[in-house]
Amino acid sequence: MKNLSWLYYKGYYNEFEYWHNIKPSDESTRELINDFFKKQNDIFTKAVFSGFKKVVVPNQKNVNTSFQLKTTYPGLLMGTGYTHGIGAIGEFKIGFHLDYVTGLPIIPGSSVKGLLRSAFPIIEKDKKTGNLVFAGKSDGEKEKERTKARWLSALFGKINEPDFLSQTIQPEEIDVENKIEYFFQLIAEIFEGIKDITKENPEEKYFSISLNPQESYQQNEAKYCV
Repeated sequence: MKNLSWLYYKGYYNEFEYWHNIKPSDESTRELINDFFKKQNDIFTKAVFSGFKKVVVPNQKNVNTSFQLKTTYPGLLMGTGYTHGIGAIGEFKIGFHLDYVTGLPIIPGSSVKGLLRSAFPIIEKDKKTGNLVFAGKSDGEKEKERTKARWLSALFGKINEPDFLSQTIQPEEIDVENKIEYFFQLIAEIFEGIKDITKENPEEKYFSISLNPQESYQQNEAKYCV
């Protein structure tokens, strides 16, 4: 199989002749453009990933071209569709990202990070008092962020149990207002690489990219033990 990334972003327009008339008014030209992209789209709809030959799926006719994955709510959305830039009729749209080197579909690390971040509460400083508060314009929105904190607290408390992945974990009934500083610092460390939010000097404030992860864990194990 050819590199799908190159085909999608570069080779897709080979021999395209309608650059100065992408959205024609006459029906005959519109049909020609549509037919051109139908042929180009076949490259992707009929592509076979040779490495997936042993994947078992219910529909055996598509054993080489498709496979099923399952995720829990709210799921993982790998882009809302990567489109081409010219907006011509019949252009293909895909819902995933193609690796530049191999051409295989991949999930960008930023998508995974964003999904994880959405599970953590949004915490901000109150403009009047300067105190940390759970964000939200209404009481309902603020309570939603508190529930995230309660759920994470319960999650952290059971994460080392042998049957952790098979458990249904409910939010802890605790006063998370007393732990808001803990969550604020934890979020800053995980998603922004901030070691000490009170420092101004970057070398003291942020983790070094060369820091051994095990050293970082040992340094903060006690601080972030729920």
